[in-house]
Amino acid sequence: MTKKEAFDKIIAMLGLEDYATNFSTETEVTQDELESVQLDTQALMDGAIVEYVTWETGVEIFIQTEEGLVPLADGEYETAEGVFFTVLDGKIETITEPETEEVDETEETEETEEVIDHAAIIAELEAKIAELEALLGVELTKVTELETQVVELSKEPAGSPVIHTPAWKSSIEEVKNNRIDAITALRKKQ
Repeated sequence: MTKKEAFDKIIAMLGLEDYATNFSTETEVTQDELESVQLDTQALMDGAIVEYVTWETGVEIFIQTEEGLVPLADGEYETAEGVFFTVLDGKIETITEPETEEVDETEETEETEEVIDHAAIIAELEAKIAELEALLGVELTKVTELETQVVELSKEPAGSPVIHTPAWKSSIEEVKNNRIDAITALRKKQ
């Protein structure tokens, strides 16, 4: 690459095409002159630093990397100040400033002029508290009655134990008793 091609590429990347047309192509460009172009910087939300000549659409934008300045990849980005911008082919395509909240002064004065009757609110809350306390008292009475019933029932003796007899066992007992009754009845006849 020739010096002129390198110069043209750098000028194009920095968005200084107007400067390049006034600059003689035969003039030698030094590294100091190239470094004298001041780039503005801005931090992105992820902490990366981007650099550009001016903050406007169509201007090339670069990101600082370990290798130096590299054109920023295509995509949508957000600055630390909340400004959204999109990049296409290494150039700023769109810039969307954050919306500022405009306060309507008439709404603000209406809000401050609204008078609140604190005494009425306090009286209403006290009435609700009294109602809840009354309901709580009724429920506590019911709980106390149930507790006394449990204590009284626990003092009573338990009923007769329930014995579980499987159906097959009881039918065997019935057959056995029926045979014994039949044999006893036969002996009485003799």
